[in-house]
Amino acid sequence: MPKSQVGSEEELFPPKEIREKLGLHAHTKIIYKIEDGRLVVEPVPSLEKVLKEKSLVEITLEDFHRQRKELSRKAKLEITSRHHIPPTSNRNPRQKRSKRRPDKTLISKPEFQNLNTQRKPLSPP
Repeated sequence: MPKSQVGSEEELFPPKEIREKLGLHAHTKIIYKIEDGRLVVEPVPSLEKVLKEKSLVEITLEDFHRQRKELSRKAKLEITSRHHIPPTSNRNPRQKRSKRRPDKTLISKPEFQNLNTQRKPLSPP
């Protein structure tokens, strides 16, 4: 069984034999896991490798969207029941909201005209 030690900067240096068995090369991304008190090191597969593998689940796009909508609906119901959030209003989402802002200060026409006439031309430096 090959052995190694932790470096002075607390790095891990797997022996060459293990790196070769796992296909680890410079700049290979790896995943560290702890399982039953043991350190498990796995290389992160490349995108090309993942795409070549046979998929574990086959589903049509329509089924995917249907299941996604159903899960979203269930999650929304769970959240509203857990936090006692009242259901949303029945307002049509395309219906325009009122743009009225009561806190907006209006300037009368004479005051506005005074603002425009009080401008001074810029003098050259």
